[in-house]
Amino acid sequence: MTKYKYITIWTSYDQVEQKMTELSQEGYEYDNCYFVIVRMKKTNTKPKKYKFIYDKNFSPEVTEYYKAAGWHLHKIKLTYFLRLAEGDGNSYPIFSDEETEYEIIKYRVFRFFYMFIIGILLAGFSNRVDSYIGETAGKVVTALCSGLGGFGLGGLMIFIPKFLKLRRECKKNIDGINGSRRAGGCTKHSECGTVCKGSCAS
Repeated sequence: MTKYKYITIWTSYDQVEQKMTELSQEGYEYDNCYFVIVRMKKTNTKPKKYKFIYDKNFSPEVTEYYKAAGWHLHKIKLTYFLRLAEGDGNSYPIFSDEETEYEIIKYRVFRFFYMFIIGILLAGFSNRVDSYIGETAGKVVTALCSGLGGFGLGGLMIFIPKFLKLRRECKKNIDGINGSRRAGGCTKHSECGTVCKGSCAS
C-alpha cells in the first residue's frame, strides 16, 4: 500500500479539504505541505477532518482558541493568512469569517496579478538582452520569467472565481444589514454593533 498520497492545491480549498478528509478515512493523515502540494502519510490513525482557516492575525490567543475547540493548526509555507486545521469527530465546527476570507483572497489575487505582469514584462525585456548575456543565458532567463508569468496566471485562474463568489456574498450581507437598518430592526447584534437603530438598540 502507498505510504504517501499527494493532493495538489491547484483546485479550490474546499475540494482539498474534502479529499484530505476522505483519505483520512483510509488511514492517512496530514504530513507536510510543499508549496502547492499537500502530502498525506499512511499512519492508520483514527479518521480526522481538515479545514483551511483564514485569519488576519494568528495570535497565540487565536491558536489557543482553536486548540480548545479541538483543532491543531498547521502552518502553510509561503502564506501568513492561512492555516490548516486538523481535528476529529469531537472537534467543534469552524465558522469562517467571509469578510476576512474575502480580504485575504483579494490580497492573493492582486499578488498573482503582479507576478503575471512582472513575469510577462521581464520575459519581453529578456529577449532584447541576448547580445549582452548570450543566447543560451537569454533563453534561460526568458524561460524563468515566462514561468513566473505562468505561475501568476495559474494563481489568478484558481482564486478569481473564489474572489468573485466571496465579493457577491459580502455585498449580499451588507445589503441585508442596510435593509434591516432601514426597516428599523436587525436580526443579529453582531452584524450591526451597538449603534444600530430600532429593536437592536440596547
